[in-house]
Amino acid sequence: MKAAPRLLATLAVAFGLSIALGIIPFQVDDAFIAYRYAARVGAGEGFSYSAGLPPTEGFSSPIWVLGLAAIAGGMGPESIATAALAAGLASYLLLLALAGHDLFRFASTPDAPGRFSALISISLLAVSFTSIFYAVTGLETLLFAAIAAAFALAVAGEIPLWMGMGAGFLAPWTRPEGGWLLVAMLAQCAGSRSWLPMREGRGARLAGSVLLGGAILVAARLATFGEIFPNTFFAKQPIFGEGWAYVLATFAEPALAALVGCAAVGALLGDRTRAGYLAAGITWIAAAVAEGGDWMPAGRMLLPAVTMLALAAGGIAWDAVTAAAENRSRFRRRAVSAMAICAVIAGAAFSWSAVRDASPGFAVSEAETTALTD
Repeated sequence: MKAAPRLLATLAVAFGLSIALGIIPFQVDDAFIAYRYAARVGAGEGFSYSAGLPPTEGFSSPIWVLGLAAIAGGMGPESIATAALAAGLASYLLLLALAGHDLFRFASTPDAPGRFSALISISLLAVSFTSIFYAVTGLETLLFAAIAAAFALAVAGEIPLWMGMGAGFLAPWTRPEGGWLLVAMLAQCAGSRSWLPMREGRGARLAGSVLLGGAILVAARLATFGEIFPNTFFAKQPIFGEGWAYVLATFAEPALAALVGCAAVGALLGDRTRAGYLAAGITWIAAAVAEGGDWMPAGRMLLPAVTMLALAAGGIAWDAVTAAAENRSRFRRRAVSAMAICAVIAGAAFSWSAVRDASPGFAVSEAETTALTD
């Protein structure tokens, strides 16, 4: 039992990386839009899609475009896709590291409950098709999920405050829904039945970092584009029914349905922090509903919710280890551990089959690449 979670996490991460690498060189369409803007900004031609056009914010992530533009300016536009791929994989590993933050905290005590919980959370995220897919397809999705995770962990006091504040500042620059971190924070405190972050000032500092990042972004947007809201605000009018359909279709997948079950059980059996993560995950689901869903594949908008659910599911492992320490029912201990392991296996099986079925379409059109980055 002691070695099983470590082996499970190692295999899950290795599996996730191998499946992600098998998707290369496919990139989603919206990635090439960001590449186009990055190439032009890197060449000193401004935030316009084509020569002669006025500056427009036709991209969803300013920080992603600016980062790629810096690469393009130093190494040429042909390096943009590779840089985006590297950044996506780095974001995948960062997200797993945040989910496994307890591995570092309890490095000297291998059998500590937090260590076991971290291994389960890592495993569930590592094999999620959504995280695997967006690790290599050119968008900022995983970076934003890592930011949401860092912010939530800081709210719970599980990582240093400065890390959460940095994540909060970057959130509006990474995704238009970055401000939703504030809603998720309130839900997390309510779910964990602890308003200590608010009373001791941690919540105010975290909220202030989000507001500061958002205010600077709005000022920069107004100065550059003459607009307060990004173009994505007007790109798709939210339809409530479509948002529900999007969420239900995404979580109808067996692996994610299993994750929801694990999160519910983990929040029930684990400590109150796990219930807070579940509450935060529910608000991210609500955000996807409010935005009317998304046209991108693999449940992109729900990755922050998937991340919170994986953190909540770690409560299953917490209960399993504390039950062992207190010599409680061996059957119960094995049952809850088996549930988490089955969810990881289900996620791995679904991700493998999804990539296998979609692999004939994983090709990049040379004409499209040339048109969007030249």
